[in-house]
Amino acid sequence: MKARINTVINTILGFLLGVLGFSRCNSIKTEFRTEYGSPYADYIVSGKVTDEAGKPIENAQAAITRSYQSGEASENELKYYTDTVYTDANGEFNNNTSDFPNVNHIEIRYEAEGYLRDSTMNISPEPIERASGGWYEGKFRASDNKALKKAE
Repeated sequence: MKARINTVINTILGFLLGVLGFSRCNSIKTEFRTEYGSPYADYIVSGKVTDEAGKPIENAQAAITRSYQSGEASENELKYYTDTVYTDANGEFNNNTSDFPNVNHIEIRYEAEGYLRDSTMNISPEPIERASGGWYEGKFRASDNKALKKAE
């Protein structure tokens, strides 16, 4: 009987603390929010890979790296590999992901069989939708088109 009462009390308290804690967290208007979750944003990275003549390259690899600013100085920048995607028959790739909202730059490294490796650095994600509150910071887009040179 005592164990059952403790279980009911713990369940009620856990529910109340969870609801009150999360609702209070959304009403805090500070720059740094660290309790009861994390801020996040949606990122869309897309592009097209072709050869020098403009013909689409199918199954080209696009390795997407996002950079986060972790301090004031540039040496504190932290690079974080997120995903590798492949192009479709039209040479197009698309990557949708959610992450921390402090992405400064995106780098895409390209590789395809029979072609020289190439990369595009420092693409700044552009906001396409701003959030209205809470942890969600909005939606950002970055895109790049790359023409690869044939390997000799």
